Amino acid sequence: MFPANFLNQAYFLAISGPFRWTEARNTVLLREVLTLEPFLYKIGSKEAGQKWTATAEMVNRYNIFREIPRDQRSVREQFNKLLKDFKRKINSEERASGINPDPLSENEAMLEEIVERMDSTPLKNDNAELGKKEENKRKEALDARDKAMTTWSKAGKSTDRDSDSDDESECDKPVARRGRKRRSTSDPFQYLAEKTAKETEMRREELEVKKQELQMQAELQKQQFDLQQAQIKQMLENQTNTQNLVLALINKIAK
Repeated sequence: MFPANFLNQAYFLAISGPFRWTEARNTVLLREVLTLEPFLYKIGSKEAGQKWTATAEMVNRYNIFREIPRDQRSVREQFNKLLKDFKRKINSEERASGINPDPLSENEAMLEEIVERMDSTPLKNDNAELGKKEENKRKEALDARDKAMTTWSKAGKSTDRDSDSDDESECDKPVARRGRKRRSTSDPFQYLAEKTAKETEMRREELEVKKQELQMQAELQKQQFDLQQAQIKQMLENQTNTQNLVLALINKIAK
């Protein structure tokens, strides 16, 4: 008797035909790539391979991939193709003059975010290094904020004391520097706000993935149960047919 996984694969291959990357499959792929960020690891490194393998495992949990699962190489090559096509389109639109580009689709918006992350984030080796860099970046942002606030306060007091000085003294006042500091203080707050928003979005997507995993597990269990029932039914029918043949042979001999 054939194993269950062999029968499943044979059945799906018979009804689905060759695998094709569709818009929906590309959407699933890009969502998982955004979550796992394999593009932030050095090409050919062990960490990059592990991330792409994890990406393939995640997309294969969706119903639209279960028919013909994808491996690490397949998802990596498809992502590189989507990224290359997107960059070519953006470059073409930027070179064109007097043309209003169409709004970005969901997949293009995700590709745009991926490009921004690739441009703004250095390549990393592992999650521990990423956590360390994120922590250092957060500390630097807070230090910059505190330094800017202190400078702003001192500059304000200096301005009050020197309000009656001559024109030359007015040029020496830290008014312009204080303005620049105010602009710089907005950067830490903006960074922290964006970081919090991204973390919240990632947690929401993780919950959605877990929900889909549970649904897929339930569907898979049902399929396995139905397949087992069909196999048992076929086995019983075979046994019944065999018994009938034996009985008929015995009756014939007895006659």
